[in-house]
Amino acid sequence: MPGAALMDVYGPLEVLYLVTGRFHINLKIISPDGKNVKLTPPLGNQFNSTFAPEYVASASFDDDIDLDVLIVPGGAAARDTSLTYVDNYLVKMYPKLDYLISICTGAIFPARAGLYDGRRVTTNKNAWKLVTAHGNNVTWVAPARYVIDGNIWSSSGVSAGVDLMLHWVKEWYGEAIFNTIRIGGEHIVHGQDDDPFTDELGVPHQGQL
Repeated sequence: MPGAALMDVYGPLEVLYLVTGRFHINLKIISPDGKNVKLTPPLGNQFNSTFAPEYVASASFDDDIDLDVLIVPGGAAARDTSLTYVDNYLVKMYPKLDYLISICTGAIFPARAGLYDGRRVTTNKNAWKLVTAHGNNVTWVAPARYVIDGNIWSSSGVSAGVDLMLHWVKEWYGEAIFNTIRIGGEHIVHGQDDDPFTDELGVPHQGQL
C-alpha cells in the first residue's frame, strides 16, 4: 500500500527470507493495482530528499490468489482515511488465511474492518490513540511487544515486527531454524512483555498478554 514503512515490510521479510534456506515459501507482494509502490518520504519530505525505495509488486487486490499468511505493514498510510479499499481487501482475504499479522500501525486496517472485534491486539505506542480509536470490543494491550490471539498476531512499532516474526518462525518451523536465524542475524530477541515504550510514551497499561 502507499506509504508502507520500510522496516514494517522488510524486517519480517528478512526473517522469512532466511527460512527459505530450509523450507519452501512463496512470496507475494501485493499492491492495490499490482503496480510497484514507492515509499513515501517521512514527515512530508521537508528537506526534499530523494530517498524513496520502491516495493516491487507481484499481485493486485483483484487477483484471485490463495494465501496462508497475510502481513499488513504500517506507516504513513495508516493516517490516510481514504484507504478503505485496504479494509475491504482484508475482509475478503481473511477467511482464506491461516494467519493475519499486522505490524506497527498496520493494525488500523483490520481494526477498522472489524477483524479485531473481540480480539486482543497491540500496535505502535507512538500512534496509540490514532489506531485504538478503531474497532468495536477490541482489547488493546499495553505494554506488549507483540500479541498473539489465535490466528491474529500483532506487533508494536516498527522493529517489533522482527520479534513477532521470529516467534512465528519458532512456532511454525521449529527451534532449530529459529536459532539459526537468531544467531546468524545476531538478533537479541525480545519477548512479548518487553515493551518500555508504553511507559516512555505515557500509554496507560491495559489488557493482558
